[in-house]
Amino acid sequence: MGLEELPVNVNRGRNFDAAPWLDDFQFLDAEAEVDNEANHDNDDEVANENENEIEPEHEHEHDDTSTITSTSSTSPFPTTTTIPKLTKAELRAQKKAAKMAKSTSKAAKNQAKHIVTVRSEDVDAVNRILHGEADQQARNTHPLASDKTIEQVIARNMGFMSNIQEHKKALMNSIAQRRRTQREKDRRKSQRGRLSVAAEDELNEEAEELETLLTAVLVKLGVGEQDVHAVRQHRSSHHVQLGSAKKNNNNNVVSTNGDANSTANRLSIVANLKTLVKDDLERHENEQRETCVRAGGFWRYVGKPVFDRMTQVAEQLDWKTGAKNKDVKSHVVEEAEVEAEEE
Repeated sequence: MGLEELPVNVNRGRNFDAAPWLDDFQFLDAEAEVDNEANHDNDDEVANENENEIEPEHEHEHDDTSTITSTSSTSPFPTTTTIPKLTKAELRAQKKAAKMAKSTSKAAKNQAKHIVTVRSEDVDAVNRILHGEADQQARNTHPLASDKTIEQVIARNMGFMSNIQEHKKALMNSIAQRRRTQREKDRRKSQRGRLSVAAEDELNEEAEELETLLTAVLVKLGVGEQDVHAVRQHRSSHHVQLGSAKKNNNNNVVSTNGDANSTANRLSIVANLKTLVKDDLERHENEQRETCVRAGGFWRYVGKPVFDRMTQVAEQLDWKTGAKNKDVKSHVVEEAEVEAEEE
């Protein structure tokens, strides 16, 4: 059947109103756009957060690279410096030194808190040990004493030097210390030149005499002789075995930290005291020698008239306080009364 045979009343086309459908599609499209915009905003926030987290790492990387370039720019060739790693022995020594310094400073602070009273009797006792009885007597008498001539004054001043030497010999004889034997000296002379060995032996003998003298003084002051020898060995070999040691079956030495610290502090005090004693002995001897030389030159220069006048003044005044002696004053009054009666 062809088209011509279709009924006439059948509509070949239909008027379709699409407006309501278009409105629905536009509403759906608007909602989809809103959802897409929200998703895009969320994606942007997440991306920004990730960028913020990554930025510090990049900043450090830039800093590192700048540091590397700055160091590399100073030299034409790239150089790498590696810090050497400390060994276990070095670390132990470093910790031990830090601990020792801390304990020493703590002990000094604690000692500064205590007030120590020094009596005049203690000072006199130390002075007698260091300088002898003759020096103490010389300090308690007048410089002119009972001398009648200038020669006697000079001889008495020279006697101070001989008293110092005698006091040194007495101190050195007070302790028993052996020196090198003559066999060792002969052996060293045969090995080396005679003149050089003789000069070296003389220096060694002087050093040994000084060590003996210092040891004697420290022992007189109450310091243990073992501590003095330990300080001497420390100076010679730069090593001191600290602490109370106990030997086990394997002949190993074990020491406690407390004993080691106390022993080290004691030896440090002994070493400082030894240095002070040495300086005092040398200074005292030099002062006495200079006093003798200057006093001798003074008396030879001024002569007997000044000596007689100073002797007369010394008899009338107390040389310590400067006050007039009562005996001299009464004697002068008696002489004045006798002269008045005779007139």
